[in-house]
Parts: sequence; structure tokens; C-alpha cells
Amino acid sequence: MSNSRSLASTERSQPALSADIQRYLDEAGCVVLWPTKRKTILLVLEYLATLFEPERLYSEKEVNQVLFRHLTCLDYATVRRDLCDFRYLKRERDGSRYWRLTNEEKRL
Repeated sequence: MSNSRSLASTERSQPALSADIQRYLDEAGCVVLWPTKRKTILLVLEYLATLFEPERLYSEKEVNQVLFRHLTCLDYATVRRDLCDFRYLKRERDGSRYWRLTNEEKRL
């Protein structure tokens, strides 16, 4: 499975990243260090949310796979919950489907 992590940079083009977040990523865009400050955690979560296509539905397994390929420093299940708790992703109550929230949906 180590090859799947090295393919992370080819899955999606990387958005322009601030220096605040770059120090937590390796050259392939994988999160290798988890921040301790809430503000920076939110930046990393926002970055991870960009790995999910808008308007696409994902199964929990698919969300886990995306996160697994982009995290080397923290449990992907914890990050998946944080993405939902901080309103970057939304999920069905039963966890059967996940999707990336738009900025408009986040304001509601």
C-alpha cells in the first residue's frame, strides 16, 4: 500500500498552499505532521477537504481511502470525523454517504 501514498500528488492538482500549511505536508501533498493549534488544524482540514470533488457522493470506505492516501501522521477515522464536525464534509446519519460541503452550505 505504500505506493498508493506516493500517487497522492497525481490524483488532483494541488491548490496554492500557504506557508502555514506547507510545513505539515511532504512533497507529494501528504500530511506528515498534525498541527496543535486550532487555526492551523482548520487549515489542514480545509486542504484535505479539497481532495474531495464537489457534488460527488462518497461511501465511508472511499472517504477512508482518500484520507489514508493523504495522511501519514494521524488516524484517518479521526480526521474523517473532524472533517464532518468542522463542516467540511457532510454525511448521512447512517454514514452511508459523504459529500463535500459548498461554501453556501457551510453558512446555513
